[in-house]
Amino acid sequence: MKKLDERHVSWKQFKKYFQQKYMSKHYYERKMQEFFDLHLGNMTMDEYVKKFLDLMIYVASINEEKIKIQRFLSGLPSFYKD
Repeated sequence: MKKLDERHVSWKQFKKYFQQKYMSKHYYERKMQEFFDLHLGNMTMDEYVKKFLDLMIYVASINEEKIKIQRFLSGLPSFYKD
């Protein structure tokens, strides 16, 4: 991508330039996989919620709330689901 003229750049242009220059497709794929592999494990519930929400931005394809809830619950031990 060519250099941007910072005097005449929109936020959308800057974001696209930044992502192409500093955040590869592989980076996004790793973050998406991390989202789908996320489990509570040794984290506190607050840590799990924060990590889940942080990683959710990398899976923009999930639009339905029901699917988000199911994914969140799937990372919890069964005693939390009851």
